Amino acid sequence: ILISALAWGVPGWIDSGTVDKPGYFNSDNIAYHVSWVRCLKAELGVTVDFIGIWNEKAWGNKDYVLELRRALDEAGFDRNVTGIVMLDNAEVPPDFKEALLTNATFSAAVEAIGLHYPCDEPDADILYAGKKFWASEDFSTPADWAGAGCWGRMLNSNYVRMNMTSTLSWSLLWSVYPNLDCFGNGLMYAFEPWSGHYEVN
Repeated sequence: ILISALAWGVPGWIDSGTVDKPGYFNSDNIAYHVSWVRCLKAELGVTVDFIGIWNEKAWGNKDYVLELRRALDEAGFDRNVTGIVMLDNAEVPPDFKEALLTNATFSAAVEAIGLHYPCDEPDADILYAGKKFWASEDFSTPADWAGAGCWGRMLNSNYVRMNMTSTLSWSLLWSVYPNLDCFGNGLMYAFEPWSGHYEVN
């Protein structure tokens, strides 16, 4: 089992203003991410194989990604241990693509490109860059027979049409409050995970 991690937010002590002020993309956030990866390994013996930047938000900038790569390396999680997955969004921004294709140091820091719900739109430039190309979020379908058919079609379509070698389901285990949008998108439900109770759909 490979472990992939992606932040949806950060603690309040990390400046969460705009990117220019400096917002999410700062040294505090890098220290937070690296300490989280280190803690998971030290306390639970779990290695984070891949780590993203920020769920469905701006990708940041080259300096932030390079500094995160350097900090992970120094903590003993080099790219052979913990790779950086970029974007986790619906499209490949032009400025990101330019950086990836023109800056060899930045390109080397990026292990994979992950898109959310890619919809059969391959990107020749990303494939040309030699990066792993993934659907880092897909599915979002209720766990019934129609959903199973949809999941099977996605797995095949993502690989055959876009050469995506990984598709991550959102979500395998649904364990959230009932007021969240898209409620019920999970192959298993665990509404009270602390109780140990779960349902397989």
